[in-house]
Amino acid sequence: VVTISDPVGVPKLLAEGFSWPEGPSLDKEGNLYVCDSGGNFITKITPFGEKTVAVEVGTPSCCSMFDRDGNFYLANFISHKVLKSDLKTTAAKLLSDRTTDGETLRGPNDMAWDQSGRLYFTDPSGSSDRPIGNVCYIDLDGKTKKFTTGFCYPNGLAFSKDYKSLFIAATNEKVIWRFDVKEDGTAGSKHFFYNMGEDLADGMKVDAEGHLWIACFTANALWRISPEGKLVDKIKMPGEKANSTNICFGGPDMRTAYLTQVDGGNGKVWTMRMPVAGMPQIPEAWIKSK
Repeated sequence: VVTISDPVGVPKLLAEGFSWPEGPSLDKEGNLYVCDSGGNFITKITPFGEKTVAVEVGTPSCCSMFDRDGNFYLANFISHKVLKSDLKTTAAKLLSDRTTDGETLRGPNDMAWDQSGRLYFTDPSGSSDRPIGNVCYIDLDGKTKKFTTGFCYPNGLAFSKDYKSLFIAATNEKVIWRFDVKEDGTAGSKHFFYNMGEDLADGMKVDAEGHLWIACFTANALWRISPEGKLVDKIKMPGEKANSTNICFGGPDMRTAYLTQVDGGNGKVWTMRMPVAGMPQIPEAWIKSK
């Protein structure tokens, strides 16, 4: 169990035995939910590391997310769907499988809420010669709309602290882009934000100071990028041949990070005290608007 007195930046093993852990999210009781891209179920992990199966999905998912009412969402890349589940019944129902122009989703990967309750998600596909990956959002009317397109592999995404920008990891391009977000949820201008060099960006989250934390897959580390697009911190994760996949913030003071990691067939979940609090996965403005 991570405590307030734990040293900052020192990872502690919470759970292991995963194939390809991804997309962590937390419920109100502090239990962690982890997707396993090598399995067909979602694992619930208590703060003490006890594992149980939370949802049997049937096909692998890449990301999980709660809404303000406690409903559970999954980006299911194999079935090309976004699913919504009630954890009490564990039944998952279809939320989206195509955009308003009739295009079937390609493989939903990562998700993020805006302040109004729109659910944004990356939908990668294609190649460098055929960049047809999209970033989409499920609007307040329930319709799935394209936010932007033309990516080979859009992966992690995260809203800025003020929710006026959306960061998108173009993994194969090795670039982080920043898009202005208009009040109606549509995309504004596109801006270059950060060059990953030879490394690949996976999941991302923003902290309370507006910095972007990137789970760097190839470097097996967390990188902290300033709002101005400058690398200001790196935290190396354990494992010589492991790969970091995603991150979320939690704990009473939002200064505990939960990190998923691929490690040679024995994927792990780590916890770690952070130097700064993270932004909540469910925007406070959306909760207060009820």
